[in-house]
Amino acid sequence: PALRDRLQVATSELSRVSKIIRDYLDHTRAGKPSIVAADLRRLVEEAVRVTTSALRRPGIRIVTEIGAEAATVQTDPGLLRQILINLLTNAIDATAAHQADLGSGGPPTGRIFVSAKVVEDRIVLAVRDEGTGIPGEDLQRIFEPFYTTKGRGRGTGLGLSICRELTRSLGGKITVESAPG
Repeated sequence: PALRDRLQVATSELSRVSKIIRDYLDHTRAGKPSIVAADLRRLVEEAVRVTTSALRRPGIRIVTEIGAEAATVQTDPGLLRQILINLLTNAIDATAAHQADLGSGGPPTGRIFVSAKVVEDRIVLAVRDEGTGIPGEDLQRIFEPFYTTKGRGRGTGLGLSICRELTRSLGGKITVESAPG
């Protein structure tokens, strides 16, 4: 009987938290972006500065390559900056975790690459890291709310879900390519 009560409470709490997140994501989705011409290099630099100062991983370098043709974008700068911050945070965590797995014993090192180029009539913005990669079974789920590949107590599983919704609101598409190793 006590186990059944605990399961009912847990189920109720999961439903409550799921509703809160769905409402949050609906709110994120509902706002109409304020589209203006924005300097993509500056947005990337700001996101890098915010992320690196917050996470303090001095051995991890972020390399940017923004093509001249992609330097100015029509976007909502605040939304795109948030997408970049979320992606960079994940990339830094993945790179640091990979270095820890290698057992170097020193501070984490590695590189993260942020690039932008025009492909056909769209700008392709990419964030690539030197982490361990994502197994196929996880790859299919990483944009789901609450799904995380990070260890317990490390991540809510909301960052990529929010990125997906923000990207959609900007008229874009977010994809992932990865393989273990």
